[in-house]
Amino acid sequence: MPTLKRIGLFIAVPLLGISIFAGVSLWSLQQYFGDTSHLKQWLIESNMYAAVRKEIVSQTVKATKEANKNDASITLSTPVVTKALEKSLTQPYLQATAEEILDGTYAWLAGSAPKPTYNIDVDPVKKAFASSIVDSADARLDTLPDCVLPDQATTTDPFTVNCKPPASVSNQELQRLKKEIVNNKDFLPQDITADTYALSETASSAAGQQPPAQPWYQSVSALPTVFQWMARGSIIFLVLGLLSVAGVVFCSTSRRNGVRRVGVTMLTSGLALALASAAALMMGGFIRTPVADKNSPLYEPVLALFKLATEAVSRWQLITSLVIAAIGGGIVLGLRLTKSNVPAVSTVTKNRK
Repeated sequence: MPTLKRIGLFIAVPLLGISIFAGVSLWSLQQYFGDTSHLKQWLIESNMYAAVRKEIVSQTVKATKEANKNDASITLSTPVVTKALEKSLTQPYLQATAEEILDGTYAWLAGSAPKPTYNIDVDPVKKAFASSIVDSADARLDTLPDCVLPDQATTTDPFTVNCKPPASVSNQELQRLKKEIVNNKDFLPQDITADTYALSETASSAAGQQPPAQPWYQSVSALPTVFQWMARGSIIFLVLGLLSVAGVVFCSTSRRNGVRRVGVTMLTSGLALALASAAALMMGGFIRTPVADKNSPLYEPVLALFKLATEAVSRWQLITSLVIAAIGGGIVLGLRLTKSNVPAVSTVTKNRK
């Protein structure tokens, strides 16, 4: 065999195996992460929205307790805040918000937009929260005796007042409370867009003030390129695999030997990838999540989300690799069954001499 063909064969056979491994892996990822449909379904199946709602309520209650401790003018009780959050942050709202963020982010990843395009309107949440707080305050006032003397009420705060003021006074105070909550700049101060949050804070300025950090998508500006190349990757490796097949057949001593090498490579690579995929499926119970606190409401849903994603991708990869292994095995078996009908190369060479 000429030296160049030996070198070509030495390159083409491993390249075919690499193309199978990389191509199937990227194709499997593309099937489930190429659009938002599977992610949306996994978020529902993992019960993520109920957990996020519970976590938000828990963190807000902690913040309220801390605020009550540090500022005597803040008189919201834990049950009042909990009830208001549960009424305003509904699971349908959280689901719609998450899905809008996913769609807007994928538009950016796919190169259809210069930045994530979501815009979450928080006004309905603030108004529902404020209305619930006011309803709780009004309900408390209804349990109090009427103020008989003009100066009997020790305060106008509906959560601490010791008697029920006249309707005109109490209604005015309730409206003031509602307006104060809706206009509060510390509680959902603006609609949520891609520019609202950052991954990390920037260094303090020379004046000693903290400048706004760059938006999160600018901190990971390479993601769209990675995502788009991942989408192209399966096609690239498919073409590379076909070229490798042609190279193996061309560089072999005979077409039959070349086809046999292709079959063996497909069989071994497919089986190796199938074993790796099966191992990933079996190791699903050992997946660790980014949520370190096992007592967090998010721990189990995040774990379930990771498992759903891992199992789906691994299962698709397992099926695809078994198909490739079956094709390779079929080629090898077919050549073996027809071997008796093909004269040996040495015999043909001797007869020609």
